[in-house]
Amino acid sequence: MKKLGKTLILGDSYSTFLGSIPEGYDYWYSATIHPEHKVTAPEHTWWYQAMERGGGELVLNCSWSGTTVCHTGWQGEDCRHKSFAARLDALADGGFFTENKIDTVLILGATNDSWAGSPVGEIKYEGITDEDMYSFCPALSHMLARIVEVTPSSR
Repeated sequence: MKKLGKTLILGDSYSTFLGSIPEGYDYWYSATIHPEHKVTAPEHTWWYQAMERGGGELVLNCSWSGTTVCHTGWQGEDCRHKSFAARLDALADGGFFTENKIDTVLILGATNDSWAGSPVGEIKYEGITDEDMYSFCPALSHMLARIVEVTPSSR
């Protein structure tokens, strides 16, 4: 198996842990919240175990609990500031990928898009508008194309 190397995680609640994500992002797991899930330390998370087993170096865990890939969140909330696509764009536009060579990008999401009832939309590969970003399929297409653009040699 190839080593994960320098890794970026884009995720939702399942990828969070208090203190392991950017300040101000909502989290689901901590030492005291939701102890019934038995995720009470970073070592219990899927991503920590993946880093350990896969020889990864976590550069950034850019995960935010409750977020959608597209800009339409729960109860129709406008999430253009915290969606997966928005977080990726902010990293790219802020120079993160210029300063950090990423070998592996791990994405765990889209559950909230379904549960929140975000519009599905149509698959688009080009000409994605700001309005399109409020639907899952075009937002996912944009996000994946942007990952390829900013980390062309990553897995």
